[in-house]
Amino acid sequence: MKLFIAIFAHTIFWTGLFLIVYVHILNPIILICIGIFQKLFGSSSKQFVYREDNELPNVTLLIAAYNEEAVIEAKLMNSLELNYPRDKMEILVFSDCSTDQTDTIVKNYLRHGVILNRFNNRKGKTECQNLSIKKASGEIIVFSDAPSLYNKDAIKFLVAPFFDPEVGGVVGRVVFQTSQCNTEAVAVQESLHIRFLQWIKSLESNVSMPVGASGSIFAIGKNLLNPIPANVADDLIRPLEVIRQGYRLIYQPQAVATEFFCEQYEDIQRKKIRSARRAIVSLKMERELLNPFKYGIFSVQFLTKTLLRRLLFPSYVMFFLGALLLYFIGKGSFYFIMILGLLSFAFGGFLGGIQTPPKILQKQVIRYPCTLIYYYMITMYSAFKGIILGLCGSEIVTWNPARKDNS
Repeated sequence: MKLFIAIFAHTIFWTGLFLIVYVHILNPIILICIGIFQKLFGSSSKQFVYREDNELPNVTLLIAAYNEEAVIEAKLMNSLELNYPRDKMEILVFSDCSTDQTDTIVKNYLRHGVILNRFNNRKGKTECQNLSIKKASGEIIVFSDAPSLYNKDAIKFLVAPFFDPEVGGVVGRVVFQTSQCNTEAVAVQESLHIRFLQWIKSLESNVSMPVGASGSIFAIGKNLLNPIPANVADDLIRPLEVIRQGYRLIYQPQAVATEFFCEQYEDIQRKKIRSARRAIVSLKMERELLNPFKYGIFSVQFLTKTLLRRLLFPSYVMFFLGALLLYFIGKGSFYFIMILGLLSFAFGGFLGGIQTPPKILQKQVIRYPCTLIYYYMITMYSAFKGIILGLCGSEIVTWNPARKDNS
């Protein structure tokens, strides 16, 4: 019996530890090493350049909106000021049965060529996209969210790779700015998380192709856009569909979308749960891409991003239970140290989650790392909860973005 417990404990301890180390350390190291190998022994990555205005293709900037009265005017003004020939850029806003002043504000810009496509019944972001794409006149569809403000050359950077006939989609980069909502700590933590993911995305792009996109800024050739189910993540499935159809997906960090961050921890949790639930549906739908014999390192990254990164919570549980069992059956003080380390880490997260901490915990040298751990813990738990809900068949179709006035 003791031998069985020891084998079981070793298995869950080392499996949990491996997944934790793989996601945070080994995966980036593998990508870096493959990238170096390819630079030394393979061909260098292609460089994409600007084209003259008369060579640029027609594009449709498709803006998603649901009750976005606080941000939609700034978005439209930003879109009209982009450095792209106005006669080659269609601005199409879809309103998913908005109940505030969103539609009224958009209608004020119809004289500037902006098009409003209103849906009188809630359909959800993905289905609204499906229907709006049919009305779009551009050869390339640029997907955007209402709160996302583009740098002036963003569209040109997104379009440049499409002159390579092998390219079917281009993914941009998102940066956060803190708005006046007293969420600076949360914004810093989310920004660090996003920067890590974008760093991984750049590594993925160096060796293969990025997995998914940010819904704020990505572009796909209209000829590759087929209707997708309403319950999947559009910014994951649409780029994956590009790859499945045999085209390349490119990461263009120079194409930048800025968003004003105004979320609390509760908003972060809801977002992570929603993302994980839809990722599981997407994983089932695009399981063909998990074949490494056909898609190589991309298959590994697809599995890592959509599933393994969201299994960190049970990985820590396995790691802790394994160490606990091994310590109690007398396997050495190493496991006791592991237990203390994890408990100390969890206690730090607990301190970081206290809304009104005592004075000593308000010192930045203590408060900052504790809030980082708290953010890490709630995102891990939320992602795993979303995975469970997704596996149980729970679906999300409509979306309710939490917006506050960012002025």
